[in-house]
Amino acid sequence: MQIFISPTATASPSAAIVEGGWYALALAALALGSVMAVVLVLAKTPWLATALGLDQFFPVALVYHVNLTILLWVNAVAALLWRQAFVCRWPLLDGLGLWLAAVGAVTLLFPLGGAPTAVLSNYVPVIDSHWFVGGLAAFMAGVTLHLINRLPALIAGLVSLRRDGEWLLALAGFAWLMAIVVLLITGWQLQPLQHWTQQAELLFWGGGHVIQAVNLLLLLAVAMRLAGARVSEFTARLLQSFMLAALVAALAIALAYDPASAEYRQLFTGWMRFFSIPLLLLLFWPLWSAHTGRERRESIALQGALVLLLLGALVGAAIRGDNLLVPAHYHAMTGALNLMLMVFLYRHYGNLSASGSHCRQLRLYLLGVVMMVIGLALSGWLGVGRKLAGDAQGLAGVAEHAAWGLMGVGGALALMGCFMFLSAQLRAAWLQRRNGHELPLEVN
Repeated sequence: MQIFISPTATASPSAAIVEGGWYALALAALALGSVMAVVLVLAKTPWLATALGLDQFFPVALVYHVNLTILLWVNAVAALLWRQAFVCRWPLLDGLGLWLAAVGAVTLLFPLGGAPTAVLSNYVPVIDSHWFVGGLAAFMAGVTLHLINRLPALIAGLVSLRRDGEWLLALAGFAWLMAIVVLLITGWQLQPLQHWTQQAELLFWGGGHVIQAVNLLLLLAVAMRLAGARVSEFTARLLQSFMLAALVAALAIALAYDPASAEYRQLFTGWMRFFSIPLLLLLFWPLWSAHTGRERRESIALQGALVLLLLGALVGAAIRGDNLLVPAHYHAMTGALNLMLMVFLYRHYGNLSASGSHCRQLRLYLLGVVMMVIGLALSGWLGVGRKLAGDAQGLAGVAEHAAWGLMGVGGALALMGCFMFLSAQLRAAWLQRRNGHELPLEVN
């Protein structure tokens, strides 16, 4: 089985370096993001947070966890998917894109050496530091250059529909480019930006919503390919047209409304529901019905991702205001995406590891995410505060503590699943290096 491997892909030394660079960047981001998640779990434990003095570090750990596990990890793997599915025009630009992204990722860590101040904006929280701002910009520029270098192939992927799921991957690429355009327009409208981190909520609101479209399209693209799911050409064209129109609508909102206005905020919130519901409704059943013929590892991941998507949709429908139901919905959707990306990397880089251990890892991660999502949702329903640590959460009664316990145990299990995945990937990479194999450009 092949997953988004371009028939013209070559195994040149430069291609292997770029391939290995994005792969290493993805694993490093997931590893560091998971370490920050451990800090978050400890900081949310009331008595332990105070004893370890983690209350003050909680916002900083949250900023790094979100950026490392959502922005860097997801888009580094997305870069692998895009480079394998779509031929680049200039190989040198591929190397430049990777270099920019890697330098940006390292630069993001510089503020940790001082006394960083966190700005907990939605979608892309930030550190009030020029190093963090520059690192974020460099990473996003690297991913953008990687896609611009494939623009003709992305267009061809949309027009031809030559592989199931590839048109969704092309749409994800166009959605990323639109997210960057929306961010640039918003930044221009918010000038002057001498203290732009204080406006991060406004800056990333529109672009952050479009990045969620990227994540959903990536999830569905990998799921369609793994499941071998089929949709009619009419359905594919309908969804293509709908999604492209939605991206144009996002551009129109960004151009027509002031980022500080209530209309801007409400329109992008409605826009996310508008594009996601048709995609999920029309592709959910083909994916669910197609998983039965897959290998056990793929079947577990597909079923688990679809369950998490359904759970996330139910929690999302219950959101009223800014409470813990928001991260409950968010973790369900990102958990589903992570399952797909993990299986993609297993198939692409983990062939020397036992698939039985992969199944155990995927089940553990899935169980942890489900428990964490339910615990977060119950905590939100009970009125526990969001983005708070230690005693500030206000865990007053038995019900609040029980919900918090479910969330904490689930988070711990999900983290164990992440570290098992990283261990399997590192073991496979070590075995390949020991046996003299380069990172493969094809999946057997």
